[in-house]
Amino acid sequence: MKRATTALACAAMLCAPPAAAQWKYQLNESAFTAEGVNIAMTANAGYAFGFRCQGQDMEVLFLTNSNSFTNESLGASSLAPPQLLVRVDDHAVIEMNISLVENGGKSGAIGYVEMELANAVRNAKKRIAVALRILGEIQHEEWFDVVDSTIAIDKITAACGITE
Repeated sequence: MKRATTALACAAMLCAPPAAAQWKYQLNESAFTAEGVNIAMTANAGYAFGFRCQGQDMEVLFLTNSNSFTNESLGASSLAPPQLLVRVDDHAVIEMNISLVENGGKSGAIGYVEMELANAVRNAKKRIAVALRILGEIQHEEWFDVVDSTIAIDKITAACGITE
């Protein structure tokens, strides 16, 4: 639940106007540990996509603009794990298993990520397409800009001590 709350709170900051489409990096300091939560995200049309890490564990976040997951889709992970689909520029689709979350009237997805995806986003030239595959159906397809993605990814990987 803490993961979902953190993710959705961060997305609320980024999901405001369409003009906020560039990538942003932010450190959310912790009052209880030496490590804060590092976040690199972008937003478009009420959706948000990005990464967060605390220590060297990086996660991918994708937040939708609605509370659209059904009990069937939330419970389906044991039958067919939901997947996040990401296409950077015109490259092959990167697929990863994720967990679906709902909090505060918004739906989202969280999953651990390999550096392959972060590096692809870092090096993106045109656009990033993101969607969810839930029970075999593609849902919530959205496009994101790449403005400042290199800067944001460099900052988050440096802050978390992640090397290629």
